[in-house]
Amino acid sequence: MTKEEAKTQKKKKKSNIKSTIFEVGENMATFVAKKKKKQKKGRQGDKKKREKKKKDSTKKKKKKTKKEKKTKKKKEKTKIETTKNMTAKQAEKVYPATIHMFSGCEDAQTSADVKNVEKTFGNDLLYNPAGKSGGACTFSLLEVLHKHHENDQETSDDLTYRVVLKRMRYVLKKKGYTQRPQLSSSRNVRMSDKFDLIPDTVVDKFVGKMFGKKRALLIGINYEGHDKGALSGCHNDVKNWKKYIKEWHGFKNKNIRVLMDDGDSISPTRANILAAYKKIVKESKRGDVVFCHYSGHGGSVRDISGDEEDGRDETMIPVDYKENGQILDDELNEILCKGFKKGVYSTFIYDCCHSASILDLPYEFKVKRK
Repeated sequence: MTKEEAKTQKKKKKSNIKSTIFEVGENMATFVAKKKKKQKKGRQGDKKKREKKKKDSTKKKKKKTKKEKKTKKKKEKTKIETTKNMTAKQAEKVYPATIHMFSGCEDAQTSADVKNVEKTFGNDLLYNPAGKSGGACTFSLLEVLHKHHENDQETSDDLTYRVVLKRMRYVLKKKGYTQRPQLSSSRNVRMSDKFDLIPDTVVDKFVGKMFGKKRALLIGINYEGHDKGALSGCHNDVKNWKKYIKEWHGFKNKNIRVLMDDGDSISPTRANILAAYKKIVKESKRGDVVFCHYSGHGGSVRDISGDEEDGRDETMIPVDYKENGQILDDELNEILCKGFKKGVYSTFIYDCCHSASILDLPYEFKVKRK
C-alpha cells in the first residue's frame, strides 16, 4: 500500500467517525427534544388535572353550602321557643324528679275532640285505634310514635324532642287543626336529646333491665249524662295509650291504674283523681318510670294566689266539677311536681284545653310560629 492510499483511508475513517458522532449527537438532540415535549405535555396535563380538581372541589363546596343553607332554612322553620323561669340549680331544689309534660295546645287555645279518627287521620294508621273518636293531641302523638316504631330505616336516636314536637305540629296542621303542642319540663331539656318514655339512665347497661318499676295512671272523662260538654273520645284515648305502653314499653296491667266514667272503672271524681295522683307519687321510688295521661276538659279560671303572669289558673275538670269544683294547676304542681322523689322519671300527657302550663313547670318549649 502506498503512502497516498494510506492517507485516503485515514481520511475516510475520520469522516466516518465524524458522521457517526454527528448521527449520535443528532439522535440525542431529538431524544432530548422529545423528552422535553413529553415533560411539557405532562406538566400541561397535570395543570389541567389540577384545574379540573379545583373546579370539582368548588362545585362540591357550592353543593355543600346549598345543602347547609337548606338545612339551615329547615332548622329555622322548626325553631323552638324556650321559656325559662328558673336556673337549673333552683329547678333541681324545687323539683327533685325529672318531669316532662306534653300538652295538646297553648294556654289560650282549645284542644279538639276528633269524632272520626279514620276519616280525619286516614286509613293508613299504623295501629288499630280503640274506637272511631279520640283527642287530636293523643292521635297526633301516637301517630308520630307508631310511625317511628314501624319504620325500620330509623334508629331510636332519630326521635328527639324537637322531632316529636315538629311532627306533632305537622300532623295537626295537615289535618286542619290550629292548636300548637307544647313541651314543659322540670329540667332545661336539649331539643336534640333522644325522646323515650324509658330513658337509658334508668336501665342497667350490664343486665339490660330497669332499676325500678314502670307505673302508669290513665284518666279519661267523657262526661257521660251531662247536659252540656259531653265528649266522645276520651275513653278511647285511655285504651289507646294503655295498649301502646304495654306493647312497646312493657308496662304491666297490675301497675296501670285507670280512671274513667264508663261505669266499670274507678270514677274520675275530684277526690279520686287527687287520691290517685298522691298514691302514684308515694309509691314511686328512685329508678322508677311513671307515665300519666289525662283526656277530658281543661279550664281557665281567674288566678287568686297571684302567681300567674297572665292572671289565669289552668285547670283539670273532673266528672263532679259542678258539686266539688275544678283541680287547679297550683294543686297539681304541689302534689305531683314537688312530690316525686329524686331519681323518678315521669312523662305526662294532657290532652285538654288550656293545658300548656297545667303543671306550672319552669321550662317551656314550643315550635315557633312562622
